[in-house]
Amino acid sequence: MIATHEEIGNQFPRDLISVQQGQYHYFYIGNKEKLLEIARKVLPSNPQ
Repeated sequence: MIATHEEIGNQFPRDLISVQQGQYHYFYIGNKEKLLEIARKVLPSNPQ
């Protein structure tokens, strides 16, 4: 499931709903590094 959100983030970096869902999954499994990484990856496409 997380891989799907990662792929959507790669293809559609402005789809912040999917990125947020990926973050939720990383949060619940306790992976704080990946939680931050998925957000940093799409940050350049979402400067606001």
